[in-house]
Amino acid sequence: MSQDDRPPAQPVSRIPFPTDQPRVWFLTSGNSPIGASLARHLLEHGDCVVAGVFPAEYNTSESHKEDFEELLKEVTSNQEYKSRFKVVSFDIR
Repeated sequence: MSQDDRPPAQPVSRIPFPTDQPRVWFLTSGNSPIGASLARHLLEHGDCVVAGVFPAEYNTSESHKEDFEELLKEVTSNQEYKSRFKVVSFDIR
């Protein structure tokens, strides 16, 4: 069967993704540099962010601490971000 003889491919049925409502993102490493950057981007986009932080990792890593503290300053100075950002402490004991 040649390619011309095949029936046309059927479009994949997809559920439309709501773009008019904020989404909630759960970041399991919210205090990592990429987690802080992603959280900032998501907040700018209008979404909600729950940032998970491992306290032991946060206290021992200076680079993680600096990026995350900068993000926290931005969030606390912006009332809109403040209402859409939550930090959760992970306890894996």
